[in-house]
Amino acid sequence: MTRIFWRAWALFLAVAWITIALACREKQVPVEELYTTRMLALSFLQRNQLPEAESSFKKLTKLAPDDPLGYADLGLTYLQAGRYKEAESQLDRARKLDPSSTEVRLALAKVYYLTGRSANARALLEQMRRDSTRNARVLYALAELEAQKNDSASTRAYIDRLRGVVAVAPANLAVRLKLV
Repeated sequence: MTRIFWRAWALFLAVAWITIALACREKQVPVEELYTTRMLALSFLQRNQLPEAESSFKKLTKLAPDDPLGYADLGLTYLQAGRYKEAESQLDRARKLDPSSTEVRLALAKVYYLTGRSANARALLEQMRRDSTRNARVLYALAELEAQKNDSASTRAYIDRLRGVVAVAPANLAVRLKLV
C-alpha cells in the first residue's frame, strides 16, 4: 500500500511539475518559484491556514494566469473558509481553463449544494456521470445528494448509488460499510 501511495505521489508531483512548466512558457517566471509557491500554498491549505493559503494561491494565479490549478485551489480555499461566492467565482475560472476537470466540477457541485442550489449540483453531477460512467467519486457525490432527502424513494436511490460505487470501486471499504 505504501509503495503504491509513493508511486502515485511521484506521479502527481511529475504532473504538477509539467503543468507548472507549461504555465511558465508564456511568462518568464522561474519554474522553481511556481513549484515552491504551489507546494507552500497546498501545505497551508492542508494545515487549515486559510489566510496564508489564500495569499499563496493568489500569488500563484498572478505568476501563472493560464494554470487552472491555481484558481481551483484558491476556490477550494474559499470553500473551506465558507466564502462560497468567491469559491464559485474561482472554480468557474478554473473550469473555463480546464472544462473537463473532474476535481473542479466536483468542487463546483459542492458549492452549488452548499448555497442551496441542489438542482444545479445534481445537473452538473449527472452530466459528469454521463461523461465518465465509471468515476466512483462522481457516483458517491450523487449518492450523498440522495442521502440529503428524507423519503423512501431517495433512500432506495441512495443505496442503489452506493452499490454503483462498489461496482466501480470494489475495494472502497467506507462505502461497503454504509451498505451493511
